[in-house]
Amino acid sequence: DLRGAKLRGANLTNADLRGAELSGADFSNAELSGAIFDKQSIGLPRLSGRS
Repeated sequence: DLRGAKLRGANLTNADLRGAELSGADFSNAELSGAIFDKQSIGLPRLSGRS
């Protein structure tokens, strides 16, 4: 559970992110709330149990 974290080039699995500033992150099954994506290398975040 990360809050106010700056992640660069991070590989997140089953992470719960709130108010995180993410740069070049690779997300898998991440739950994102109020996240700011900068230069993301992902098309769409994979949200488990959501469409």
